[in-house]
Amino acid sequence: MPSLKNYIFDAVYRWAIDAGYTPHIIVDTKISGVHLPPQFSDQDSITLNISPGAANQFSLEENDRVFFSARFSGKSYNIEIPLQAVQAVYARETGKGISFSGSQWSDPDSTPPDKNLADKKKTENPATPTLKIVK
Repeated sequence: MPSLKNYIFDAVYRWAIDAGYTPHIIVDTKISGVHLPPQFSDQDSITLNISPGAANQFSLEENDRVFFSARFSGKSYNIEIPLQAVQAVYARETGKGISFSGSQWSDPDSTPPDKNLADKKKTENPATPTLKIVK
């Protein structure tokens, strides 16, 4: 099941494209599974243009990975980025987007919510206040 981060990333990306903006991502290059051209391996992070004109065959996979092909110094490279390495996605022209910092993005909870949680709480505390019409 795709993570919430996957859907948020996709929404901001599509919004930027639809609005005529240039979507960019900030990537933590030290995360395992990031495949970039070798000349960027010594940097801690990198900002990448992921607009359709710059990122060919762009794909956001259900397994929370970003794939595309891009040219760096005239040479084409296949880029692979685990979504956990994406620190932010935003529109270059406005700076609007979302930062994925914070614990809510680091380890998504894949456990579905308990549908009976509200019922359990009601039975645990039967003396809950109730409203009455007073005339």
